[in-house]
Amino acid sequence: MEVDDYATMVTSAVVRAPEPPAPQPGWRPPISDVALVVLVTTLSLVSFLDQSSLTFETDDADLHYAGPDTTGAVEIVLGTSALAWRRRAPGVVLAVSVLSSFVRYWQRYPVPALPFAVIIAVYTTAQLWPLARSAWSLLAVCALMAFGVLVFLSPGEYEEALTEVTTLVCAWSLGRGVRLQKVRTRLLEQHARLLEDRTEQLARERATLAALSSARERATIARELHDIVSGDVGVIVLRAGAARRSLRSDEPAVRDALTSIEALGKGALADMRRLVGVLHADPGDALPIRSPRLDQLESLVDSVAQTGTVVRLEVTGERRTLPPATELNAYRIVQEGLSNALKHAAGSSVEVRVDYGTDAPDVLHVIVRDHGGGRSQAGSSGRGLEGMRQRVASVGGTIELGLADDGGFVVDARLPVGGGGPT
Repeated sequence: MEVDDYATMVTSAVVRAPEPPAPQPGWRPPISDVALVVLVTTLSLVSFLDQSSLTFETDDADLHYAGPDTTGAVEIVLGTSALAWRRRAPGVVLAVSVLSSFVRYWQRYPVPALPFAVIIAVYTTAQLWPLARSAWSLLAVCALMAFGVLVFLSPGEYEEALTEVTTLVCAWSLGRGVRLQKVRTRLLEQHARLLEDRTEQLARERATLAALSSARERATIARELHDIVSGDVGVIVLRAGAARRSLRSDEPAVRDALTSIEALGKGALADMRRLVGVLHADPGDALPIRSPRLDQLESLVDSVAQTGTVVRLEVTGERRTLPPATELNAYRIVQEGLSNALKHAAGSSVEVRVDYGTDAPDVLHVIVRDHGGGRSQAGSSGRGLEGMRQRVASVGGTIELGLADDGGFVVDARLPVGGGGPT
């Protein structure tokens, strides 16, 4: 495949080699082409007049050329003036300039040392036309000019024909070089534009990913807020009710209840302040949040037990450090299960079981069960249950929610875990 064809294929419809501009009404030749016409015409006429007494000696006889006259000068001017339209119609200009030179060969006028107009026309077609088209036109022009020189101008002598052909080939090569350089420049410009587009696309993708990450973080924070409010604050409400009912009892009971309410309230408010700080503060100013872990289950159960609810916690298997996501989600599932039991099965006992791999080595099994006759499901908005489902799905686990066979409500979650060391 030729270089020009390859460049055309690569640039497709975006970057192509320069083509002649489409004809426009009122088109005028560029000043540079007008100046070129004046220069070439002057050189051609000076050479035409300078060779007026040229005589060519051969073995047979001397060849005498026609003297310079108006007809020959007009033919020269017609051939050179056509160069003003070389960018608009290179093929026509090439034909006119070649025809002007060939006719003067045929009429045996003294011709310039070089066919200046033809040379420039060949250069232009090589610069503006595709490879195959310009090569075929060069072959035709070389054949016609060599024929005119050998038959009409210098019969039997090949030096003049060889000089003209060599000159035309050089002009064509120079035009091809300029064309390829322009193609290369356009390819580099196109590549730069593609890099800029790619950079902008990557910037947009990064911004989108950042927005998605922010949205996901906000969803996580919202879920954490829900769990904190439905857990600790729910317990606070129950303790407040217990304090209200014990107003006529001994003062120490009221004092203990109010102390428990104050402690739980302060803890919940502290967590909420941290989470709200993450939502509203700059990343560098946000307060650090320590995610709850399963080694805090005893404290959670104790806080619930202070409400008067009987809670039994059973941990089986070798307790070990689990991935943070698994620890957090398991803790929140237990917290949500206890909160639901306190809301919908008040007064019933609750059982919490956490198994570290007795059933399956790579699964953390969490069960929260109350004995409230299934009332924990009645009147629920479903947000807490849906939150538990989302938590389990986020780590690739499974969960079953529903009534137990012998009454009560059961939360049965299985969370996959990786390797971890003993705590």
